[in-house]
Amino acid sequence: MARYDKYDGVAGGFRAEAAAAQAEANYDRPIGAGLDADGHVTTKAPGNSRFKGVTIVDRTKRRAGDILDIMTNGEIVDCDGLTAGTTYFLDANGELQTAESEYYVGHTVEAWRLVVRFQDRTDLGAA
Repeated sequence: MARYDKYDGVAGGFRAEAAAAQAEANYDRPIGAGLDADGHVTTKAPGNSRFKGVTIVDRTKRRAGDILDIMTNGEIVDCDGLTAGTTYFLDANGELQTAESEYYVGHTVEAWRLVVRFQDRTDLGAA
């Protein structure tokens, strides 16, 4: 079960309400998070704002309106399915991937620890 390990809520991210209830398939793992036009978190979708960071949802943070922590800088531990010494990005569906994309998430040290340094590297002038 993935969890935040090193996280500063002041400088490492932000909080916002979930726009919708969360699917159980998304529990306990890092997923991409954006914001809709009302400022609510859209998980696994860029929303109105593009992806802004990653979050972890679980049984305690699963309903629409629940407050989610969106990490932009910190560390997530107890991750499954990652490879040590690998760089990770988000795909268009908010899933972690190793293929380079405009959404840089961070890298692993050990296979179970994701160091998050989120960056949206899109050239907004070209959009």
